[in-house]
Amino acid sequence: MEGEQPAEKKDELSRDERREQRRKEWEEQKKKTEEDKIGKMQRKQYLMYAVFAVVLVGLIGGTWAVFSMIPKNQGPAVIDGIECQTMEGTAQHFHPHLDLFIDGVPQILPADVGNKGYCMYWVHTHDQSGIIHVESPTVRDFKLGSFFDIWEKGFNSTHFMNKIIEQNKTVKVWVDSKEFTGDPRGIVLHTKQSITVAYGPPYPTPVLYTNFPPDDKGG
Repeated sequence: MEGEQPAEKKDELSRDERREQRRKEWEEQKKKTEEDKIGKMQRKQYLMYAVFAVVLVGLIGGTWAVFSMIPKNQGPAVIDGIECQTMEGTAQHFHPHLDLFIDGVPQILPADVGNKGYCMYWVHTHDQSGIIHVESPTVRDFKLGSFFDIWEKGFNSTHFMNKIIEQNKTVKVWVDSKEFTGDPRGIVLHTKQSITVAYGPPYPTPVLYTNFPPDDKGG
C-alpha cells in the first residue's frame, strides 16, 4: 500500500530506537552512579564533621571541668604586696646588688629567683651576677626581707638561708660598705646599692659593686 515503509526501513528505525534507548539508559545509570558516589562522599564528610564536633565539644567540656575544679585563688602568693605577673613593670626599674657569705665562703645568688615560669615577681633575678632586678608597675619601697621571702630562704633572728643560726654565730649586714645595725629585713632597696650579708664568723670585707646595668630608672 501507498505510504507504507519497507520492512527493512522499519527494522532499521527500531534498531536506532533501541540504540537510543540503551544510550539513555546508560547515561541515566552513569548519572545515578555519580550521584551515589557524591552522596557517599558527602555522607562521609558529614560523619567526619560530626565526629570532630563531638571530640571538640568533649575537649572543651573536659578542659572547662578541669579548670572549674581549680580554686580561683590558686597561684603564687602576693608577698608584702609584691605580685607575680606575666609582664615586668616599667614604672620603677632599678638594680641593687647582693653578696652572700656563709662562714666566709661566697654563696651564689641563683638566676630566676622570683621567676615562676608563667609569671615573675616585681623583685627577681635574671642571672647569677648577684644583681636584684626591681621592675614594678607602681612606685613604692621594696625591702630586702621581701626578696628573701620571694626566694623562700630564711632571713630572720633564728634562720639564715634556711640554716639555723648557731649560738656562737651571727648575721652581719653591710650597705654600701657600712655596717647596718638595725633589722636587716627592713633595708629598703635602692638603685646601685651594694648589700653584703654574711653568716659567721669569719666575716668578709665588703666591697662596692659597680657593674650595674645602664637602664636604671631610679629607686
